[in-house]
Amino acid sequence: MYQRHTTSLTVAIFLFGAVAVFSPSNGQDLTALQGRTFCGIDRNGDGDYDGEGEIADCDNGVCPLSAAECVTNRVRQVCDADKTQTSCAPDEVINECEPDTVVRRCDPDTERRICEPDTSRRECTPGQPYEECDPDRSRRECEPDTTTRVCQPAETHRVCDPDRTRRVCDPNTTRRVCDPATTRRQCAPDTTRRECDPATTARICDPATTTRVCDPATNRRVCDADTIRRVCTTVRKPGCTGRNTRACTECTTETVPGACRTISVPGACRNVTVPGTCRNVTTPGSCRDVRVPGACQNVTVPGACRTVTVQGECRQVTERGQCRNVEVPGVCEDIVTAGACRTVTVPGDCRTINPPPVCRDVTVPGACRSEVVPGDCRDERVLGECSQRVVPGECVQITVPGQCRDEPLADSCPLEGVDECFLGGDGVSRCSDTLCVNTADAPIEELQRERVAYVNDGTIDASGECLNDVQVFTGRGMDCQRPGLLTLFKNCCKNRGEILTDSSGGLGAAATVSTVTAVFSGASAAVSALASGATAASAASAGTAALAAAGGPAIIGAGVYLLFTELLGFGCDQQDFEAALLDGSGMCHFVGTYCVARIPFIGCIQKARSFCCFNSKLGRIIHQQGREQLKNFDGFGEPKMPECRGFTPAEFQALNFSDMDLSEYYDELAARSEAQLKDTFEQGLDAFIQAGKDQ
Repeated sequence: MYQRHTTSLTVAIFLFGAVAVFSPSNGQDLTALQGRTFCGIDRNGDGDYDGEGEIADCDNGVCPLSAAECVTNRVRQVCDADKTQTSCAPDEVINECEPDTVVRRCDPDTERRICEPDTSRRECTPGQPYEECDPDRSRRECEPDTTTRVCQPAETHRVCDPDRTRRVCDPNTTRRVCDPATTRRQCAPDTTRRECDPATTARICDPATTTRVCDPATNRRVCDADTIRRVCTTVRKPGCTGRNTRACTECTTETVPGACRTISVPGACRNVTVPGTCRNVTTPGSCRDVRVPGACQNVTVPGACRTVTVQGECRQVTERGQCRNVEVPGVCEDIVTAGACRTVTVPGDCRTINPPPVCRDVTVPGACRSEVVPGDCRDERVLGECSQRVVPGECVQITVPGQCRDEPLADSCPLEGVDECFLGGDGVSRCSDTLCVNTADAPIEELQRERVAYVNDGTIDASGECLNDVQVFTGRGMDCQRPGLLTLFKNCCKNRGEILTDSSGGLGAAATVSTVTAVFSGASAAVSALASGATAASAASAGTAALAAAGGPAIIGAGVYLLFTELLGFGCDQQDFEAALLDGSGMCHFVGTYCVARIPFIGCIQKARSFCCFNSKLGRIIHQQGREQLKNFDGFGEPKMPECRGFTPAEFQALNFSDMDLSEYYDELAARSEAQLKDTFEQGLDAFIQAGKDQ
């Protein structure tokens, strides 16, 4: 016996007038996922990230599985340092003068020549002496001028210095100045609390159970009925060569006595109804996460306070100039008093003239003399020398408060230990404490073993006989994908019950090879009929006919429903369908689960169930129980590399079938009728139509 798998299909299904081609893989392709950024949270604690809500695309570096909105529009007040300035009153310029002095100044003396008037006289040569007198002369004689100093009476004046105006400031005072308090609405962050309905207590009784009570078993010796068996022996006869072995065999019928054994006869049994145990069961109320908005209250925010140096009030103060009594001497002036003048008649000189003297008039010039005429004198006020003195203005230290302004702060993340926020595609600032992994930098690792539709089990001759080692009940390593990212979280291993049945413990090599082809052929015929306007019943009839033609009505059971509703075109490929179909029919042994795709730094995002699948349920049962009897087998291998080979003839002959429990197989010998198949097919088709409407 050997098995060869040669199924490679692409089924075109026409649904509602549109064409949808379902290839062997309709899930997420790894190449389509590469380059995206993912994050994961192991919510069920199984160490993997293959469930819905456990893996998601990151939004600009933020994992939506644990995202929290950031606090935005934050500001802080920043003030420059206070500055100390020196404020000075204007400098005061004071003119200082020495007292004025009075200086007597006189014009230079002038010299003048004063001559007495010329006199005329007559000079005669002695003549007759006679006395002759000159005429009297009148001349003006003045007494010398006298200078008298005349002074006005001294006066006493009140002399005041000029008034001085200066800026007088009160001392600076320091006081605390606070801005007016402002009232703002302050809300605590929203909290999520677990809110549960009140627990309810219900009295729950277990269903009454029917217990089968049996009397003690008794032992008795039982012998099997004698059996007649045909014993054939090979004899050498002429013509017994090659493949004509039947002519070289002589068969006889012999009676084989039945084996005897002591069996335990079970005692009489009866059904006893045991009432179920009742108990009060407190059913916890359903719980849900309720987002509780943070409590809000109006908070009076005191205004910012600062110490302000208030400059003292300044005012202009006029200081009266210092006054004193100054005695001002009267103005003095020299008054020249001309001497008293009078006209004096000077009698002429008399002489004795002897006339007739010769006389002539002789003009005698008057006597001249030089006189010094003193210059005019006067008192002059000489202003005292003045100088300017700068009196520096009074200076005080003034503290100028620094300028304050609001500076924006970065958005704040409410999650502990997370400092950075990112703007999402919806414009909301969020943060997350879950790592995001960019698969462009850390590509998704594909760990799935090669899935082949054809297994080469060796060389055969033209008649189909095996030319290599013959194996009995050969199996095939298969797997189906559990819900995960690659299957769009669809369970490709979903077991809908038994699908394939047979009446002889095995479909045979050819039947098993064509099983999946038959199902797909039936589906194609049914959907084509549906697309042509047929009813669901008519389409089911067409599908049933195609199934019978392709593989016979006995090979397809209720699992056709699985093809339409769970697998075909919904993220599962052909091997997923095959494995689920064979496993549901009891033809597979579950080896284990292994990871087929993982993202570095996150973990496994897709798992698959690994099986060893056989031609029949009988083959699976014999392998499960027979391998335990043989040393050549160590179980079924590892999930990623299952060991599914068949038995060699020697191994098969070494099996002790009397120690095997084949009761599971006995119940499956009857095949389903074609009428049952049609009903099942119609149910599956209706479910498929409904699934198409829901997309």
